[in-house]
This record gives sequence, C-alpha cells and structure tokens, in this order.
Amino acid sequence: MTFDVYFGSSFPLLHVAADHPEQSYDVGPLTPETDHYWKIVARDPDGDETSGPTWMFTTLDLGGARLEVTSFFNYCGLITTDMVTVEVLIVDNPVAIDAGGIDITYDSSVLALVSCEPGVLTSDWQEFDYSDQGTFIRIGGYDLDPIPIGSYGTFAVLTFLSDCCNTQDPVSVNMCPVNPTDGLVNLPPVCGEFWCDIFTPDGDVNFNGEVTPGDALCAFRGYLSFPEDPEGECGALGWDVRSDVDCSNDITPADAACIFDYWLDGSCQFCSPAPPASSGASGAVPPVVSFGDLEIEDEIVSVPIRVSNAEGMRAFGFEVVFPRGLEYAGIDRTALTGSFVAVDAHVLSQNHLRAGGFSGEPVGACDGGDIVVLKFQLESGEVGGAIVAQQFVDYLRGAGAVTYQLGSGHTPQSGLTSYKLYQNYPNPFNPVTTICYEIPDGLSDVPVELTVYDVNGKRIRGLFSGTRSGGVYEVEWDARSDRGVPVSSGIYFYVLRADEQTLRNKMVLLR
Repeated sequence: MTFDVYFGSSFPLLHVAADHPEQSYDVGPLTPETDHYWKIVARDPDGDETSGPTWMFTTLDLGGARLEVTSFFNYCGLITTDMVTVEVLIVDNPVAIDAGGIDITYDSSVLALVSCEPGVLTSDWQEFDYSDQGTFIRIGGYDLDPIPIGSYGTFAVLTFLSDCCNTQDPVSVNMCPVNPTDGLVNLPPVCGEFWCDIFTPDGDVNFNGEVTPGDALCAFRGYLSFPEDPEGECGALGWDVRSDVDCSNDITPADAACIFDYWLDGSCQFCSPAPPASSGASGAVPPVVSFGDLEIEDEIVSVPIRVSNAEGMRAFGFEVVFPRGLEYAGIDRTALTGSFVAVDAHVLSQNHLRAGGFSGEPVGACDGGDIVVLKFQLESGEVGGAIVAQQFVDYLRGAGAVTYQLGSGHTPQSGLTSYKLYQNYPNPFNPVTTICYEIPDGLSDVPVELTVYDVNGKRIRGLFSGTRSGGVYEVEWDARSDRGVPVSSGIYFYVLRADEQTLRNKMVLLR
C-alpha cells in the first residue's frame, strides 16, 4: 500500500508526497496560530485507490514571543523566478533589543545566498552585517536606539538563488535560527521551510486530483491572465505547468480545448506533437484577420474582429492595444462563436487586453466573418489614436497585426485584399468536397467562373458562373460531370477565373 499526501494551509492543498510507502509523513515546521488541512489517498498494488476525508487542525500560539524564519514555496513554471526571499521575524520581544546575532542554517546544495539586507526593525542600526559560512549565515548588529518591547517586524531579509528547475524530485529543506546572542536569546526559535515542487502538464489545472471540464476553463482563464495567476482555485500552485498540455512552453486556448477532449473521449493526448485544437487554417496560408466596421451607440464603441476563413477553427486568441479615452466594457459572441465553450477577454493593463475562446467542435468549412465584437466605453466625445490587434495564437497564429486608426476618417484595413483560392476540403475526398475562394473587399459585380478539369485539360464540371462582390464563398463538388455522371478516381484541377485573375489548385478523388 502506498499513499499520496495532500497538505496545506489553504485550498487547493499541495500534493506534498506521491506513492509514499509509510503510514506517517513529516511535514516539517508549521506556522503558529494557523489552520492546516490534510488528506490521504491510499493506493493498493493493483492501482485501486480510495480518498479519505479532508481533516483540519490548528497550530498553537507559541506564547507570542518568537524569532521566526518565514517559509517559501517555489516550483519550475513557465515564468518562475529562481530568487527566493525569506524574512527573519521578531515577534513580541519581551525585552528591548539594542544588540543581537543569530545563525540561520540552510542547505547550500539547494540554495545559494545572494544578499542579506537589514529588516524594518534594523534598517537604522549603526552596525549591521552578515557572513556566509556555507551551512549557515551569521547575522548581527547593534544600535544605541533599541528595538522596543513588543515589536513585530523583520530583523533581516535574506535572498537566495534556488536550483528549482534542475531538480527531478520535490525538495524540502529547513532554515532554522540557532545560536542567538544578546537580546535575541529571549526569543524562542521557529524554523522556516523552503519547498521546491515538481509539476507536470497533466491537465489537472485546479489541482483537485482529476481532469474535468473545469480544468479546461481554468486553463482558458490562465491564458487570459498570464503571467498573472487566474483567480480562485484556477490559480493553484503550478497551474501554468499543468495547463501547458501541448508542452509548447506557452498557454493558449488550444490547451483548454485539448483538456476538454481528454476528459470527453481521450481524443487529445497531452504533449502530442500536434494537438488538433492548435492547428491553424487549412491550406498553406494563415487566415487573414481584420477589423469590421466600428459602430458607436450610447457611448459604446463596438469593434468587430473578423477572420477571412474560419474553417476548422476550435481555438483562437489575440491581444488588443487601445487608446486612452476608451475603457473595455465587454465582449460579444457572433454567429461563428455562439456555440463555443468559452469566449472572454481580460484586461492585462491599462489599454491592453487579451481575448480568446475555444470550442468542442470546429467551425464549418469556409465559414468566415466576425468572430467576436469587443465593446468599449467612450469616455470622451472624440478619441484619437489607433486600435491594434496582434499576438495571434492557435487558429489565428501567423496572421499579421492589424490597425484601425480612430478619428482620421480612415476605414479599417481590409481582411480581403486579394483574390484567393483555397485548398479543397477534404482532400483526398469521396465523393463530396468543398472549395473556398475570396474576392477582395470593396469590389462588386466581379465576373467569376469556377470550373473543374481533368489532367488532360478537359472540362468536367462548371461549379459557378456569374458575378460576385467582395467576400468569402464556398462551392461543393459531388464528383459528377456537367451531365450528372459520376467521374472516376484520379487527379482533377479546379480553376478560378475572376476579373483578370486565374488561380488553380489540384485535388484527388479516391473512390
């Protein structure tokens, strides 16, 4: 029988031991006057397991007076500082302290001392210094103006460099105050702990022991807030590592979609080479992102974000920088994203937000148009400057930054700036395939012909003949000739003639 141990003073509990072989576990020094929670999961040799209840206990007051080293928890995350800061605290000293020294033990194989600075209580001391002895740090000083009786504050602040990202297993080491001198001898010592945890991209973002749709939402919220922690249980220690299930060293809405698929039917495996939800547009070219027409009503500015071709889109994300005078007011779904599991935006800093969404099912072939509409409160009558959409991820990855210049009378940059003929989908196919093409925005009554030919250049089927205005269009071919006769397996070419442009692509029919 082995045991997983969960322990902490807040939720979610830290997973402090996995497959622990003994029926006892030493959690080390504990903070006085604090509620602590613990839970045990027992597992037999066959892998069957059962979870016990969550228990709680409260550590006692140490009588007030103490000399305490604070604890520090760290882990190797997507953005994790290697700097560890701990404080040496004086709490409720029974006598005035005008001189004192202390040794702080530490493990030099895990921590390297960077600096030792005076604390709040010793910042004005006439003399304050330290020396690193390899296994302990000696700190001390004196002043004519003593620390008053009953004080609470820092005696010293220690900064270490940790080697957390080079460890293979969790590390826990104590840092203890020993050998007090002078006024510090009257203070009971309380050790602190440095804990370095190891997390894996297991999809359990909220760290409750299982992967559920809630973890997918947590990963999505983490994308919106990164590098800040998402709120609530989604910000559990190590959330960023556990969210990055495609192991790209980045969190995007595609990670959320993969976690959802993993829970639903196992169709997305973590750290697979190319998770389906993260793939971009079909064909060789990325989708074109643009702004739709801005609208202003009741001092609300509506800014549509448009994509030229959304075929297969399951996850998307981008950032927007907007000028002063606008305040973010919300995000609306559109016909393309109305069924998405989540669509949202988060303000990262003043005039800078991140938005995105993910879905359980991809967008249909050749669908294009607005994917979201951002809402801004107009704080003054006129606003100048530019709105910029950039940093596109997942399906939109590879799209160039787009700009809408406010107050200049300019129209937004068009998303459809040239004639395009996309690869048919699916390809190879049997017996129906869909062909998409684009006509540049701003044009009307453009003569268009879309025709299928065999490898010898013989006309097989006319798919469209007429006029088109600017936009994205789709046509299906059912692998039949103009006379309605099914054609045989083989290679065929489809040719788009629009105005004076001629574009062609190859497709394969396999019966």
